[in-house]
Amino acid sequence: MTMAMAEPEAPFSDAPAYAPEAGGLLLLLALLSPKEPKEPKGL
Repeated sequence: MTMAMAEPEAPFSDAPAYAPEAGGLLLLLALLSPKEPKEPKGL
């Protein structure tokens, strides 16, 4: 039973691992969507 409880903890540790990927995707979306004046660097 203890092992079963440790299993759910694994996914939690992986969560932060893929978190950075989501950030990169958001950045790409922001660059692809120049409609939003979030970064007026290019303008």
